[in-house]
Amino acid sequence: MIFKSVTDNADKKAKEYSNSESENKNYSNCVAVVSVECANDSSIFDGAGIEGIMADGGIAVAKIACGRIYKSEPSE
Repeated sequence: MIFKSVTDNADKKAKEYSNSESENKNYSNCVAVVSVECANDSSIFDGAGIEGIMADGGIAVAKIACGRIYKSEPSE
């Protein structure tokens, strides 16, 4: 249940990012923005330890969510 909520939240944030007025929108920037926003949104879940899950898992779910939109590999 938590995983589905986390991924749904990341998908929502990635879509918001792609629809934003930001310049230089790309996969890497999307991952950075979405992972931070997911970590900041950990307060929507009422449970002990969720902050750690969001911090650790935020990058992974951001990569998946942004990959669905940008369908590209990270430019690392």
